[in-house]
Amino acid sequence: MHTPASNHTHVRRSTLIVLFALCSLMQLCSALPFPPPPGHRSIDALTRRLQPIIDAKAAQYNQAGLWLSVQTEEINLSLAAGLSDFASSRAAVPDQLVPVGSLTKIWTAVGVLQQVERHNLRLSDSIVDRAEPMFSRLNNGTSLVEVFGPTILNVTVEHLLHMNSGIQDYDDAAMLRATWGDPEHDLGPAEVVALTNKTFLCNPGDCLAYSSTGYELLGLVLATAAGASSWTGFNQLPVLPEAIRSAYKGTKFPLGGACNTVTDVQTYAANITAYNQTNGHPIYGAPAMVEMGNVSCLNGWVCGNLVSSTTDLARFWYDLFGSRHNKLLSGWAVTKMLDWDALDAGDWGDGTKYGLGTMFAKMPNFSWSGTGDDEALSEYLMHGGLDWGSGGLAGYHPALDFSFAATSNSDSYDVIMYDMAAYDLMCDVFPVLNEVLGNVTLPDEYQAAGCRFGTQAWNATTDSSHLAAGRGEHVGPMNFLASRNARNAKRALRGSHY
Repeated sequence: MHTPASNHTHVRRSTLIVLFALCSLMQLCSALPFPPPPGHRSIDALTRRLQPIIDAKAAQYNQAGLWLSVQTEEINLSLAAGLSDFASSRAAVPDQLVPVGSLTKIWTAVGVLQQVERHNLRLSDSIVDRAEPMFSRLNNGTSLVEVFGPTILNVTVEHLLHMNSGIQDYDDAAMLRATWGDPEHDLGPAEVVALTNKTFLCNPGDCLAYSSTGYELLGLVLATAAGASSWTGFNQLPVLPEAIRSAYKGTKFPLGGACNTVTDVQTYAANITAYNQTNGHPIYGAPAMVEMGNVSCLNGWVCGNLVSSTTDLARFWYDLFGSRHNKLLSGWAVTKMLDWDALDAGDWGDGTKYGLGTMFAKMPNFSWSGTGDDEALSEYLMHGGLDWGSGGLAGYHPALDFSFAATSNSDSYDVIMYDMAAYDLMCDVFPVLNEVLGNVTLPDEYQAAGCRFGTQAWNATTDSSHLAAGRGEHVGPMNFLASRNARNAKRALRGSHY
């Protein structure tokens, strides 16, 4: 018969024996060659495939810094190559911040749509009604009608978001001269408007023309809705709900000051030392690496002041569009962003499909093994951006449910704009992402056709039969939704291709 004390001793010994057995088993299991979780397998596979590509691409572009990130439900991978500072030979490392220009626009679009969802704003609201008070204060009492003429009375919030207001973009050559003339001067919204031709390209709603100036006016709407007394009292970080804001450690929206006060990445203008105009388009002179870190990082404000890591760029696109996420907007608003039409006026992007802060693109000549849904699986949405001496792009692939981002600290171009280092990098990266994440094979003729990654990707195809039928072609959100449905059919194939 055991006493209470001996019972306790027996229990303690039994517990120790069980714990010892568990510890031994855990040590044994840790030594067994069990495969890692699926997310780790794909990270390893992607790293093995992608790091040599980004290393080679950095070497091709004179060791320009290159940053790359990929995001899925299970993966958050960031890589880097090249130099973040040529003078000190400092290597680029993941999560460094790079000015990315017009990638700011999707943040601005999301901010406007959030105000619509909160019933503080309607897409059909007149821009004059919504932006006039702050615009007049910026322009010493001069009204929008006095600056743009009576046509501005017919411009709505949605027109500006969708690039179909008819308002022209700022004069690129004049902007360049102003920047070089006083690099440290912060060019704000009033000056962006001043550098814009005020003649409308068409009546509002009758054409699509890319316009950063239109997004500046949207910024005034957002600043007013936020209760700011001036544009300098507003930045776009509150677009992120508080629940996820702390995860964005590499996102800044400077309201003034040089870029080298915001990031330790030095940026370089490689080709703009000799700038001329021919038919309204820039011609870039002989390469000469010019440090641009002393240039203002305001870059026009809400049309281009984002300074970000690729990690945060990819995270933002996945938080917005990822299949299991609804962190920034409702389903209605996301679908509205994807209602694309082709740009058909202005000096840039003719034929580019533009939604509300998003672009639609398609990679040519892809072969998708055993599916029959080639069209949907080759489509993706994205936005690009350039700053003085840096830039990049980010986007989301709905069929395979991944987001991506690539940036560079040099504006080096090879032949045409879309061969900027970051875009050129994605030409080689995109097929790998599809192979590893989607079990997709790229045919030999793809390389022969060449690649122009981005909104003009269709221009590189050898067969133009599936290109846009013409200006004003409407691409509705159903393309995106069909592509998302195709992702479910592909999910079962992923495990066999790591």
